[in-house]
Amino acid sequence: MAWFKKRKPEADAPRSATPTQQIEDDGQTPVDMLAPPEDASAYPRQAQSASFQEDGDSFEEEDIEGDGALPSAGAAARQRLLWLLLVVGLIALLVAGWWTISRTERAFGGAGAVGEALLQSQRLSKSASQAIAGSPGAFSELVESSRALSGSLNRLRSNLGADYADELGKIAPLADRAGKNASVIIAQQQALINASAALRVIHSQSASLLDAANQISTLEVQRGSSPAEISAAGQLVMLTERIGKSTSEMLVPAGMSGQAAQGLDKDLVTLRGTAQNLLDGNSDLKLSATHDASTRGKITDLLATLDRIHTKAASLVTNPQGLSDAGAAQSSIDAD
Repeated sequence: MAWFKKRKPEADAPRSATPTQQIEDDGQTPVDMLAPPEDASAYPRQAQSASFQEDGDSFEEEDIEGDGALPSAGAAARQRLLWLLLVVGLIALLVAGWWTISRTERAFGGAGAVGEALLQSQRLSKSASQAIAGSPGAFSELVESSRALSGSLNRLRSNLGADYADELGKIAPLADRAGKNASVIIAQQQALINASAALRVIHSQSASLLDAANQISTLEVQRGSSPAEISAAGQLVMLTERIGKSTSEMLVPAGMSGQAAQGLDKDLVTLRGTAQNLLDGNSDLKLSATHDASTRGKITDLLATLDRIHTKAASLVTNPQGLSDAGAAQSSIDAD
């Protein structure tokens, strides 16, 4: 901002030269005065003092230092501080965003792993039941589901971590035990397939055996046979009924066991022996040989049916312990 000093006019002072006269005295034309200076530094930053005449009074203008001075050191420091705070804020925002996204991804990953683990556990239970029933394709699925369940558990540990340590501590032993039980069932693959095939053959013939036994019992009563012979015929009916029931139970996964297989084999052997005694007679049991053609024909049919299933039935008792172990393993998987 310019300020002015008022001076008293001097009576005898000569009038100032006009600008045109000053230019001519300096040897410069007006065009030269408009040209830019060769050295801009020759002109100081402060404005020159000027004297002029107005209303008979003379004023002298003096300009103070202009507004183009450089910022002070304090302003520069504040500016650097603002930039630093801005950078720190951006970094904090990025870190918070990354942390939020990471937590969200872990939460979604954990939920997905939980769903997958549940699906694989159900798949493991289903394939174990089918394997016990002797389905050949179920064993490969049992292997895959066991591995998938183990992988799902590892992903649960990775995604959930310490937040669900107690729950994972309870699940991990169950998953490990399920994997071991699956291995037990897989180890008995051939025994289970053979036993299942034998049970299906016996079950398919159980109705024929029962029908033949009922006809033999009726014929023995009709022809007035001895009490021992009627009792033996009644035993045929009881054995064929029990054989049909046993095969039905063993075809269900929970009913498969070595003890049940041995009991079924024993009933088949007893049935064959009783039918043969009725046909040929047995003095120790007070049984006479059957001479009635109809009765002999029915007993012969029953024995022929037993011969057809004998080879299959023998496979039930080749590895009773393996069948028992597999059945117990499948029950444990269902329980877990």
